[in-house]
Amino acid sequence: MGREELLAIRQLFDGRRLEQARELRGLLKSELADVDVLKLSASAIGQFESGVSRPSTATIAQLSMALGVPPEFFAAGRPQVDLAENNVHFRSLRSTSKRDRTQARAQVRLLAEIVGVLSRRVRLPAVDLPEFEPDSSPAAVAVGLRELWGLGDGPISDMVRLLERHGVVVVRLDAPSEDLDAFSCWIDAQKPYVVLTTNKGSADRSRFDAAHELYHLVAHQDASPGDQTLETQAHQFAAAFLMPEAAMRNELPSQVDWRHFAELKLRWGVSMAALIRRARDLGLISDEQYRRGMMDMSRRDWRRHEPVDLGEPEQPELLRRAIELVAKGRKYTLDDLAAEVALPASALDPFKPTLDVSALPELSLS
Repeated sequence: MGREELLAIRQLFDGRRLEQARELRGLLKSELADVDVLKLSASAIGQFESGVSRPSTATIAQLSMALGVPPEFFAAGRPQVDLAENNVHFRSLRSTSKRDRTQARAQVRLLAEIVGVLSRRVRLPAVDLPEFEPDSSPAAVAVGLRELWGLGDGPISDMVRLLERHGVVVVRLDAPSEDLDAFSCWIDAQKPYVVLTTNKGSADRSRFDAAHELYHLVAHQDASPGDQTLETQAHQFAAAFLMPEAAMRNELPSQVDWRHFAELKLRWGVSMAALIRRARDLGLISDEQYRRGMMDMSRRDWRRHEPVDLGEPEQPELLRRAIELVAKGRKYTLDDLAAEVALPASALDPFKPTLDVSALPELSLS
């Protein structure tokens, strides 16, 4: 890049973009300052990010190299997305580091920019998440949502596809650490997002995670994230939504029968541990039967690796299909999309879900 272009970027330099690039890399200000190509202090980085001072053209070039983004990424003029930490439903604020949560939020902010670019070219499914009375129980919300969405009392074949059809943007990303679970948020109170993590690789857990986050989106939009009571409610909803009481009372056994539980796992796409817990919560087995059953699972090492493989976790596809539709209809390439968010095309790879041609969400060109 020539000096004149760097001078233009310097005039348009936006410190929030520097902060976003740093957070996407999971770096503290002090760690960025220590990168070999830079000769800066953490306070200088802070001044650039806050807008107190503006880096030289040479420093912009060095920051570009250190963070792996083109210099134009730092320029103002593109729509930005703000996402405060108290607007993201992380499972636990105590067991996850602030660094990991910050990096995860930065990823969602970039994802929202990508969705914004695609939404100008593709009509994505409309958001269809109803509101419920604040005092509704998780079980009542599960029953009501199944009724509103016409799901009946049968198994849900694909939780991720269900969310995408109702306007939720779902993505599966590498977690910054093993401590970070799935999480969810609303962007500008208009678009809901669910992030599933690749390190939680079992299909049944992924489905439960998706249902758990659905409850946060429906019932906890204005609640403070991280509260254990809210997490318990989300778990109760996920169990009731994936294993509806009307069906479970007819299908669950009245004793711990592993063969029966294995068959139900295949039918309902939930873990045997979730099924035996559901049987206890519905009063179909006693607390003592449940306790002995869980002890037996531990002895068999089923708490870590259950029998009956459900295959690969469900994969999001909405964004991939949107990109493919734009590319087909208007000769729009991934390079074009990357240019609109001022990143190399490779930076979009984490946001391209695996392609699955069955039960595609309905998309049409705007």
